[in-house]
Amino acid sequence: MNCNLSDQTQRNNCFDKRTCCMGCAFFFYMIYICYNYFMQIFTIIPFWIWITLSAIFFAAGEFLSKKFALNPGWTLFVLFIMIDFVSAATWLPAIFEKNQLSTTGVIWSIASVGATVLIGVLTFSEKLTLIQCVGLAFGFVSVVLLSL
Repeated sequence: MNCNLSDQTQRNNCFDKRTCCMGCAFFFYMIYICYNYFMQIFTIIPFWIWITLSAIFFAAGEFLSKKFALNPGWTLFVLFIMIDFVSAATWLPAIFEKNQLSTTGVIWSIASVGATVLIGVLTFSEKLTLIQCVGLAFGFVSVVLLSL
């Protein structure tokens, strides 16, 4: 668009478009700065801390889902969604840093299962059979082997 400064309407339209473009450029520049800042945080914190945080939040979500199953309500439902979101958000830096879905996924799964079993056994007094205990032991052995 050619801005003819003698026409007031065209001057206003031209000014609005320039302001909009400058605002968009500033917005994307701020996203770029935030992205670089958060990427540095992802790499500063070790992979195993992200996995542990994700597993803890996943287990907290499992706790809330069990509570919801026993006594349904909107409060527990919303809390579960929020905690599950945090669990997924803490998983992303772990996969970003390690960049191996197969090993990272298995390690996260076993950590989450371990945390969930602890909550089930300690909080809700659930019992494990011998076969289930053997399965958990094999899961932990797999984490050790995948971490080598």
